[in-house]
Amino acid sequence: MKFVKLDHQVLLSLKEQGYNVLRSNSPMTEENPTWIPDTFDLDKFFDLDSDEVAKRNIPLEESWLLLIDEGLKERDEDLFGDVMIYN
Repeated sequence: MKFVKLDHQVLLSLKEQGYNVLRSNSPMTEENPTWIPDTFDLDKFFDLDSDEVAKRNIPLEESWLLLIDEGLKERDEDLFGDVMIYN
């Protein structure tokens, strides 16, 4: 396991590996969150009646969530944090 700076190259690599989301348990006040690649069924995740929302939601805690496709729309200089990469 290693940590790399979040940028488009990392996002593209993760997308090719089948990941579609980066999540972080870092608080929203954290300026340099640590991202963990993950795969969600986004249709279920964004369905507010779905069990998927309840499984991923941590009460009283706001945490970071970045859809990889949305991150790819941003400029590299607007992306921040470090991504945990599994070797």
